[in-house]
Amino acid sequence: MSSNGHTSDDLTTAFDTEAAAKVTGFSARQLARWDREGWYAPSYGDPDRRGLFGRFFSYADLVRLRTARALMDRGVPVRRALATVTELRPSDWRQIPTTPLYVVGRDVSANRGEVAARGEPVVAVEPPMVVAEVVDGVRRLGLRTPEQIGATERRRGWVNGEEVFAGTRIPVTTIVGLIEDGWPRSEILDNYERLRDPDLDLAEERRRNGRALAS
Repeated sequence: MSSNGHTSDDLTTAFDTEAAAKVTGFSARQLARWDREGWYAPSYGDPDRRGLFGRFFSYADLVRLRTARALMDRGVPVRRALATVTELRPSDWRQIPTTPLYVVGRDVSANRGEVAARGEPVVAVEPPMVVAEVVDGVRRLGLRTPEQIGATERRRGWVNGEEVFAGTRIPVTTIVGLIEDGWPRSEILDNYERLRDPDLDLAEERRRNGRALAS
């Protein structure tokens, strides 16, 4: 599966076309057609788009596509909306510009003064709000967000209050124990499909330090 120059950190969370459709508000058919026509290509996938890894979308893809959805809802034509968000190219979604995009008529710009000079109503699309919508959409899918991977949490009523990997019910002590028992990383990941390499890095660090888990 190719990654188009993206970092390994982005690969901790990838979404198939069906999941991306649910989060972005587009249909799976639309996303596939835009890819075929060169309007918007997902970050990962087999070059021929066939097989198990045909198309996979990064978290940044979801943010960009959700932004396109907001622009289109405000009257921007689909190709213009997709071209605009394609310019938001950082592979790390946290580096996507937080400057609002301003819509006037069927045009969009990052320069409010430029569109306001036209004397027509201006509507803003706020990136932080779009990111919040994506985070909520991913959580509704029951998937983990990028911030949760490699992090832990405690919740009252969850697993007797034990520290678990964020977004899961898997106790950190369970994975530390498996590492101490000599389980290979690949086997742990096969048996705990919600975990990712950064989670195992955290567990290995806890084991090496030989100290109590943080409260």
